[in-house]
Amino acid sequence: VPVPGVRVGERSGLEGLGMTSRRPGLLRTALVVMGAEMRELARSPGLYLFIPLIVIQVTGVSLSATGAFDTEVLATPGTIAARSFNTVTILSLLLLLFYFTESLWREHRWRVAPITNSTPASSAAMLLGKMAAILVAVEVPLLAGVIVAALVTLGIQAVMSSAGGGASLADLIAVGPFFRVWIPFLLPTVVLWMGFLALVWSVVRSRFAVYGIALAVLVGTGLLVQFDKTNWVSNWHLWSGVQWTDFGPFQLDRSALVLNRLFALSLAVLFTALALWIWPRRIQDPQSTLAAFRPARAWRTATWALLWALPALVLGTSLALEVRHGREGGILERRAKNYRRANVETWKDADQPAIKAIDAEVEIDPDASAFVVKGTYTLRNGHARALPRFAVTPGSTFEDLSWTIDGQAVADGDGVARNSAGLWEFTPREPIPPGGEVRLGFAYHGVQPQQPGRNPSGASEFILPAGVVLTAFSPSFLPVMGFVDGVGLGDGPPPEGKRPEPEAWRGVTPPLFGFGYDTMVRLAVTGPEDFRFNGPGVLLSDTVADGKRTMVWQTDAPVRIANLVGGRLVEHQGESTSIWHLPAHHWNLDDMQLALDSARHWYSEWFWPYPWKELRLTEFPGLAGYAQGF
Repeated sequence: VPVPGVRVGERSGLEGLGMTSRRPGLLRTALVVMGAEMRELARSPGLYLFIPLIVIQVTGVSLSATGAFDTEVLATPGTIAARSFNTVTILSLLLLLFYFTESLWREHRWRVAPITNSTPASSAAMLLGKMAAILVAVEVPLLAGVIVAALVTLGIQAVMSSAGGGASLADLIAVGPFFRVWIPFLLPTVVLWMGFLALVWSVVRSRFAVYGIALAVLVGTGLLVQFDKTNWVSNWHLWSGVQWTDFGPFQLDRSALVLNRLFALSLAVLFTALALWIWPRRIQDPQSTLAAFRPARAWRTATWALLWALPALVLGTSLALEVRHGREGGILERRAKNYRRANVETWKDADQPAIKAIDAEVEIDPDASAFVVKGTYTLRNGHARALPRFAVTPGSTFEDLSWTIDGQAVADGDGVARNSAGLWEFTPREPIPPGGEVRLGFAYHGVQPQQPGRNPSGASEFILPAGVVLTAFSPSFLPVMGFVDGVGLGDGPPPEGKRPEPEAWRGVTPPLFGFGYDTMVRLAVTGPEDFRFNGPGVLLSDTVADGKRTMVWQTDAPVRIANLVGGRLVEHQGESTSIWHLPAHHWNLDDMQLALDSARHWYSEWFWPYPWKELRLTEFPGLAGYAQGF
């Protein structure tokens, strides 16, 4: 073809022909590689067989879930997303292990690796394209299958189950919670796993070796999880780490969750960078190997590696420090062991006065997980002998503790009060005679729970923006009388229970839970204006001032335990009962109300008259796995 300005037969350089050459861009190369990989993955029959199995698996697990007494559990999109997270994670890791490793091997299998390695396209672009193709062709169908399974489950539940009592399919179906779980929590695990596989491949250059090393890592991680040897730092796949509640998800241990996922992403970046640095596109010779160990080059390499590793080091260290200072960390664990060592022999079986009455003012700050308490215990000696002293265990997070005995302030070391490694011993001026009483006053502030735990888990008691659950089973917001057995035992098996004497049944056996004696309770609870707080007894007053609500509860008949439940709740009123629930959870209320009204009526007629004025059922966030009535 004649070229303008060039005579026939005249020699000219490439520039004379108007030809140019440039290195392809990162994004363009990645898209080309991604398209080629996706066309190859589309011909993989395993993906088409796998998705129906996922639908069957998730649907079966969700429909067969039961609660107490084998009752049916009403699932929501969020609970299904959280319940299926472990399953989706392990399936994703196994699928990626096979398909991504085969993708890395594909050029060698086709014997075109020398050609692709000699092209000007960057290794980063080719690896990025392969990762993107795997995410789109493998992860998207996998997650779509889980959503289909969830929709099938919710549809069956809405049509055939007891959800028909007010629930419709439109009430239950929403895909938003799946993306709120998968994008921030599953995606870092997937990216980290692909970065690790790429690093292993760049080192060993054998797909069978990659399979062996990766499976060993998965098995080793599973064993660590099984034997409870992991924590937030080592739990790279966030196993059992998603705690969902429709009240407000991901509020418990939120800082640890964020750091854990950022740590996973930083490791993914580090592994990918190392893989690209090691990735051999040329055959190594002895000269190039020796050149790598020259001081100047070795120093540059070490500096480069440290810069890439710095984010992971900072995030991992921050997360480890949070765990150490958390509610199951080394600091509190050491404090608990000191508590047991100093007090178990003296106070484990010692007689204690009974709590005749509780009068406390509690201020709750859900956003800060904090509380302020000021109150009084009226203690009565129910034993046949005088009690020269008694003991009280406050919570490990209580700060600025102050005490009074019959209105007189006492402090550690004054001869009346003594702090024994977290257990407070009180020696009144005069022993408490049989039937005698003493008033113990207390004031402090604290947080509940102290976050985070050592591992992802729920919480029996908590103060969160989603809701509040506090009980007197443990010193979560009120002091506990005596020594709390079980604290400071460590990781070993617990000791065997005490073997009673043959005639022990003739005496008084303390209960496993609760106070074990009749107690009158008055709680004045202050919190956000839009919170509803339910305590034992009847509501004496409910006032709002300066954006805060104060509710005063007082028992009209004695109780054996005290608790406090709060949240943004609404009431469903029955004939003689009430149900306080999350506004979005409006299903089956008429049936539940009928059951409560009927139980109160017929049990009072068959067994004993219900002694309290009100019977209330209060819903709270599912971070705690129990229900409580007393």
